[in-house]
Amino acid sequence: MSRTNADAVIKVLRGGNSGGDYDGTTDLSPFIDTASAIVDDVVECATAKGVTFAAGRTELIERWLAAHFYAVSDKPYASNSTEGASASFHGRTDMYLEATLYGQTATRLDKSGCLAALATGERKVAGGVWLGRRPSEQTDYVDRD
Repeated sequence: MSRTNADAVIKVLRGGNSGGDYDGTTDLSPFIDTASAIVDDVVECATAKGVTFAAGRTELIERWLAAHFYAVSDKPYASNSTEGASASFHGRTDMYLEATLYGQTATRLDKSGCLAALATGERKVAGGVWLGRRPSEQTDYVDRD
């Protein structure tokens, strides 16, 4: 269940002006659904760390994250030239959430650090291994000393 809606994401993408980064026609629901699934993971991760979020905070993270996913699918121009027919775009794909202002903002809103860890694939998993002898090779208690 999404926490945000298309109107809120459009406001972020437009940045207070009429144009902004939104083309005005693209359906934002796939980007909102993706952001919602990721925020669910962030909330689960944060809860495991003992960090809780207010409902408004998770909606903000989802809103900015949805704007990020839209922006990376339709990258905004860094510069363009009409007569020379050239263009350059913001961000690089290897920058994860740092590729857009929207992703950077979503990351900054997450006080648990889970979003940044999920975005870069950092997963810390504890493991263990037995380095002792097999039971058949162990010395009986009475034979020790």
